[in-house]
Amino acid sequence: MIDHRNNPGIHATSRELPRANGMSTRGHEVSPNELDGRESRIRPPPEGEARAARQHEILPQELCHSSGTLRADNRSPENTHHPRSSKETQHAAREALRREFFHHPLRSIMRSSIGAPFVDVVDSPSGHRYMLRDSVVVDPHGNRRKASSVVEVPVTRCEGRRESGTCHETSPAPNQSRLSTKSKSSTAFRERLQNGGLSDHLQVIIRVRRATAVTLTSEIERAIAQGQVHSRLDYEATRGRLLAERVSLTTRQLCRVRDVILAGEGDIRFAGSLSPVIIANLDIRTIRRLLQLDEVEGIEEEPSATPEYFRETISMGEQFDQYIEPDSVPFWTLGIPYDGSHGDDYLGDIPVALSVGIIDGATNSNHPAFFTDGSKNVSRIVGHYGCNNAKSACSPKASPCFGDCGTDHGTSVAGLIIGDHTHGQDVQNKYTGWNARQTSGMARRARAHIYDIAPSFGQADYGQGAAAIAAIQHVMTISPKPTAVNMSQGFSWGFPDSCNGNDPMSVTVNDLFEHGILLIKSAGNAAAEEGIGVCSVTPPGSAIGAFTVGNYIFTLSSTLNAVRFAGQIAPNSSRGGVSDDYAHGRGRTIVDIAAYGGSSHMLSQSGGLVDPKSKESQSGTSFSTPLVTAAAVVITDHYVRVVESFLIQDPGVLYANLLLMGDRSAGLKGDEGQPSYKLNSGFDRGYGAGRMKLRKFDSFAASPLDLGGGWQLSLGRGGMSPPWGYSSGVGCISSGESLQIYLNNGEPLPSGADVLKYVIWWYDRRHESIGDSPLEGIANIDVFLWGCDEKLQPVTILASSESPTDNKERIFYAPPGGIGGKRLMIEIRAVSGIVPEYQYGNCKPGFIRVYDAYFWESSARQISGLRWEKGIVDGTPSWTGVEPEDLPSPFNDL
Repeated sequence: MIDHRNNPGIHATSRELPRANGMSTRGHEVSPNELDGRESRIRPPPEGEARAARQHEILPQELCHSSGTLRADNRSPENTHHPRSSKETQHAAREALRREFFHHPLRSIMRSSIGAPFVDVVDSPSGHRYMLRDSVVVDPHGNRRKASSVVEVPVTRCEGRRESGTCHETSPAPNQSRLSTKSKSSTAFRERLQNGGLSDHLQVIIRVRRATAVTLTSEIERAIAQGQVHSRLDYEATRGRLLAERVSLTTRQLCRVRDVILAGEGDIRFAGSLSPVIIANLDIRTIRRLLQLDEVEGIEEEPSATPEYFRETISMGEQFDQYIEPDSVPFWTLGIPYDGSHGDDYLGDIPVALSVGIIDGATNSNHPAFFTDGSKNVSRIVGHYGCNNAKSACSPKASPCFGDCGTDHGTSVAGLIIGDHTHGQDVQNKYTGWNARQTSGMARRARAHIYDIAPSFGQADYGQGAAAIAAIQHVMTISPKPTAVNMSQGFSWGFPDSCNGNDPMSVTVNDLFEHGILLIKSAGNAAAEEGIGVCSVTPPGSAIGAFTVGNYIFTLSSTLNAVRFAGQIAPNSSRGGVSDDYAHGRGRTIVDIAAYGGSSHMLSQSGGLVDPKSKESQSGTSFSTPLVTAAAVVITDHYVRVVESFLIQDPGVLYANLLLMGDRSAGLKGDEGQPSYKLNSGFDRGYGAGRMKLRKFDSFAASPLDLGGGWQLSLGRGGMSPPWGYSSGVGCISSGESLQIYLNNGEPLPSGADVLKYVIWWYDRRHESIGDSPLEGIANIDVFLWGCDEKLQPVTILASSESPTDNKERIFYAPPGGIGGKRLMIEIRAVSGIVPEYQYGNCKPGFIRVYDAYFWESSARQISGLRWEKGIVDGTPSWTGVEPEDLPSPFNDL
C-alpha cells in the first residue's frame, strides 16, 4: 500500500504498511584491499618486462578477456581501525550494526506485478507521481506526528501549452537534443600536445566513460524495496556486494585503454577500480592515440594541490550551539547532543559512531585530541592512509608523522571536525571547562579516515593530483560508509576554466557522489586576486556533485555572538559563477554555503594548539569547510535518531538539508561585519545559501519538567517553535512537468506559523560534457509557492525562484501577518532540458532526480527559559536560543 496523501505530517509509517516479501540477503562486504589491490604507486617509468608485468598486475589480463564477473570472497572488511582498537570492540561494533534497525521510506511499500513504486514505476495507477518523503509535524499544542513513506503527489504535464493554474507560464521547451560537447582536453593541454615532441613524456589523468549509468544509491534502493535490508549491517553488506560487481565492470571498461598504453611507451601508475580513471606517464604519441578512442572522455596533465588558507588570526565562535550541548551538565538536562557519536557515549551502545573522510596534507594522527580519552587507548581515527608510498596508491600508514608534518594544515582541519579535549585528553589540564569545548571539534565524537595526499618531508613528490584521485577512489570502499568527505585543498587548473566542473578531478568527485558519498570542498581564497567578476572556485569545488564552502569573517571582535550574528564574506573567499556570463562558471553560483573560517584554537602538528600570534596562524576556506563537514555529521546524527530514517544516506538528501541551513546572507560588500542584504529567492555566488546557522528539527519544551534535586528536563535550546513542520524528499521529474506538494495536506496552516523556507537541488551528470558555448540541454527547474483556494486550486503565486542556469533554487516566505490560515502549495516545474533518451542515474531514462527540504514554523519562540531574548553575559550582549529566520538583517549592537 502507498500513502496517497503528500502532506508530510500524516504519511503512513513503515509500521502501518506491509513490507516487501523476502528475507535479508547479506552480500559480501568488500575491503579496501579487495578493491584497491591492483593500484600501483607512482614511480619512474620501468622498462621492458618489468613494466609489462606491473601493468598486468594493475589491470589483470584475465579480467580484460574474461566474460565472468569479479567475485568478492568471504572475508570481512579490512580492519581499518586504529591499532589501539581491540578486536572485541570491532566485533561489538559489527553486532551493533546488526541490531540497529534500518528505517527508510522504501521499507513501507509492497511490490506489485509491475514492480516497486518509485524504484520500478514512476507514476501510480491514479496518474500521480511517486516520491520518497520523511517528515515531522508539531501542532500548536506540541503533539508530534512523524512519517517515512512513499507518497503520491499530483503531476501536471504541460506539454508546452499555455493553460490556467500551474501551466499558465510554461513555454515550449528548446531543442533538447542540442548540447554543447566539450573537447577531450583543455586548450592549454592541446597546445602542449601540439608543440611537444612525440617522445616527450607527460604525467596525465585519463578519464574513461563510466561502465554504468545507474548510481549505486539507486541500486541500493532497489535492494531495500525488495526487502533485503533490515539493519545497518544489511545495508553495508548490500553496498559491499554491489561495489564488488562494479569493480568488475569498471576494470573491463579500462582494458582497451590499457592495451593502447602497453603498445606504446607508457607506464600506468594508478587504475581506479570504481572510478574509471587511469593515471600514467605517457609519451605524446600514445596520448594522441588515446584521444581517438571513443571510450576516452578526456585527458589532462596531472595538477598539484595547494592548501587553501591565508595568514590571519581570528577567534572562533560557536555555530553549533543548538546541536551540541555542553558536557559540564548531565546530558538529560539539555537533550542528547548530536556530535557524531550516534549514541555510543550516552545510550550505552557499542561504538557505532558516524565517520568522515578527510583528504589533506600530512596529519599527526597521534595528537591527544584524536583519542577518546586521556589513556590514548582508542583513537577516533579509524584509518590513516598515505597515498604516495611504495606499495599502492593508498595504504595504511605505519606511524603518525609527528615532527615531519610540514605545516599544521592537515592536523588543524581534522581537529575542527573530530578534535576533542572534553574527555580528559589533555592530561596537563590546560584545556578545561569552556576552554576545552572551544579547543574541540564540532563533531568531536565522530570517527575519521585520514588520507595524506602530500608526502612527508624527505620523500619525493610524486604528484598530489594522482594521490587525491586515489584517495577519493579508496574512500568509496570504506565500510561503514562515511557520512561525507572533507577536502580543503585546491588544484591547479587555471581560471576561468577551473569553474567549468568537467576536469578529471571534478568528474572523479561526481563518481564519489554517484557511489553515495558527498564531498565537501573549500571554495578557495582567490577572489581578491582574480577580481569580483571572475569565477574563481578551485577544482574540484565546481563539480556538480561537490558541496562547496565559502568563508566569512568578523575581525572586530572574537565573541561568540560576533560569529553567530555578524560577519561578512571574506574579501578573498572565492566566488562562483554569474547568471549572465556563461564563461564564468556557466551561470551556476557554485558556492553552496559560507562558514566561519578562522580560529585561534586549532590543533597543531606538534601535539598542542597553533599559537595565534605565530606565522603559522591560519584562516580561510580551508577552515570554514571542516565546520560544514562536521555539520553534515551532526545533521545526519540528528536525522537518523529524531526523524528516524536513513534516507539521508542519499548524498543528495544531505546536500539539500545543508542548503537549508544558510541564513540567506548575500552581497559582496556591506558595512563592517555585515552582509549587504538577505535573499528571499535563489543563492549568492559568495555566500551561497548564506552564513551557516544550524537548525534542529525537534521542539522546545512547552515548560521544563521538574526531575527533582534541582534538575529540569527540556528538549534542547535549538529546536523549533510550535507549530512547525519539516520535510525532506526525493522525486523524479521530466521536461514540461509540474509536481505539486501541498503543505499540511492542503489544510490551512496552523495559527502562529509565520515562516517558510524551501530548497531544491538536482544532479545533472551531463554537466561534465558541456563545452564552452551556452547550452540548451541542461535541466532547468524552477519552484513556485502558490496560495490555494478551498478546493486546492492554485490562485496566486506568492514567491518563486527561477534561475535559468543554476542547479538549485530556494524560496523564503515570511509575509506580514504570517502564513497561518493559508493553504500553500509548492510547485516544482521542469522548464526544459531533460532529454527523453538520457539515463540520469537515479530515475528511468528521461527523468531527473530532485532533492528538496523545507520547514515552516513560528518565529516567536516565547517560551520561558528558552526564548529568543537579549541579555548581558559577562558584560557582553548575548542571546538565548536560535536567531529567528525572519530577521531582516543581523543585529548592529554587538
